[in-house]
Amino acid sequence: TGALTGGLLGYAIGRRYGRRLMGWDPISKRLGDRVAQLHPLLTGPEVGPLVAVARFNQIPRAIVPALAGMAGMGRVRFAVSNAVGALVWASVFTAIGFYAAEWWHSTSQLVHIVMAGLLAAGLTTWWLARRRRKGTAGETRS
Repeated sequence: TGALTGGLLGYAIGRRYGRRLMGWDPISKRLGDRVAQLHPLLTGPEVGPLVAVARFNQIPRAIVPALAGMAGMGRVRFAVSNAVGALVWASVFTAIGFYAAEWWHSTSQLVHIVMAGLLAAGLTTWWLARRRRKGTAGETRS
């Protein structure tokens, strides 16, 4: 429900305020040309699958509904594409979580200990490398 509602809200904002937002200097200077290049894609026949697939990546999930509203994509077409994308997205990530939990519960305690050790070793390596970089970054060369 949240995924579906978020997409519809982004679409409504893009449809109602998109042109005004694009006229705002900080946005128009940075994104004006890029949005103009996207307009044909957002009004073409492939926009439905684009809206559905955009849900699987962080940035497009937030931006594509507003851009579709700005481009004038039909409400019904957007709502159907958004609903299909939300349903598939929610189903896929729920299934991943379910099967990951099933696997976790079916493995032995030894596997859990080994995984925790690998995680601790990885974090320690990352922390030491970061600390080493900070230590050498502050030094000046003679």
